[in-house]
Amino acid sequence: MNHARPCDVAEGYATDWTVEQLSDPAQRIADRIDELMEALHATNGLTVW
Repeated sequence: MNHARPCDVAEGYATDWTVEQLSDPAQRIADRIDELMEALHATNGLTVW
């Protein structure tokens, strides 16, 4: 609301991040998803990917 461009606020946040800054958090998220999928497989006998 009331921004010069519609994506102006998001751009302000996104342009401050580098690949190096996002790499570790992204890897932690991926690792956690893998852990949850493996736990689901172990408890329900489901095939993981």
